[in-house]
Amino acid sequence: LDHFAGDGPDGSMPQAPSIRGNLSMMLCTVAGSESFHPRLFETNIFMGLGRLLKSGEAITQTRAARAVGLLATTDRGKDMAREAGLIRPIAWLVGSRHLDLRIECAVAIRQLSPNTGNKRALVEAGALDGLRDLLDQPSAEARHVATKALLSLAADPRNAAALVANGAVRPLVNHLASDDSRVQENIAMTLERMAKSHVVDSRAQLLKMGAVSSVNAAWDATPTIQGPLAGVLRHLSRNPELDSRAAHAVHSFHTVEQRIGQIPADNTARAARSEMAAIGIPGRLKELLSVTSDPSTKEHAEQTLAAIEGRIDF
Repeated sequence: LDHFAGDGPDGSMPQAPSIRGNLSMMLCTVAGSESFHPRLFETNIFMGLGRLLKSGEAITQTRAARAVGLLATTDRGKDMAREAGLIRPIAWLVGSRHLDLRIECAVAIRQLSPNTGNKRALVEAGALDGLRDLLDQPSAEARHVATKALLSLAADPRNAAALVANGAVRPLVNHLASDDSRVQENIAMTLERMAKSHVVDSRAQLLKMGAVSSVNAAWDATPTIQGPLAGVLRHLSRNPELDSRAAHAVHSFHTVEQRIGQIPADNTARAARSEMAAIGIPGRLKELLSVTSDPSTKEHAEQTLAAIEGRIDF
């Protein structure tokens, strides 16, 4: 490992593809055991994986990407991967034409992205393009890992805004009708993060792409994700972060309820609330409130219902 994964005598990887393939398999295997991680980190393992990722051999790259994902389960691994320059090749290869490689890169992105520095670096390196396109792959596993990675990246409001600019709204909204509840839940939580991002107001785009009707369709199809779906509706019907910014513009220090009439009307939220009322969302929210005990779900449902009924009118 010291020889092949770190800097060899001539500073290069073995020339024979079969040796690189065997090496990537070995590294992938040992990376699967956390007990080996401290020793692997000492060998400058990420430099070696970086060379394997640039080998141009799909099977070798796939195994190397898998090893990156396995090693990035710890904070140290996440930092070392970034410092070794692996963010860019992983972000680029998730757009590869080889599906297995793309899936492993999406998993690696999900593992790397909880780190704040990695989260932005992955988006800046172009990871969103490949992840967005993975949503339309026929593979259920591809859609699952892609939505997990997008959900993690969207935790940064700047990335949530970048998803809108990247053209990810349409495929995300469309796949809210997926028959995979894991994909639906990931998408619902991603759409919620996009709707409440203060970097850019994406709600008009979400409405245009049919987010409300898609939430309504998914509501009955997958009752287990009604909590996250209520979160999407809440932030479409009223965006507290945008409200706060508008209130600041008029030098208001009142509570949200006291600000009614003091800031410009939120026409996007009004359009969302009108659509929700027209298709029976209030009844769904009341039913949800009668059965849920989850505090977050209750808050989402109560706030959305209050907005639709005009008790909070902006």
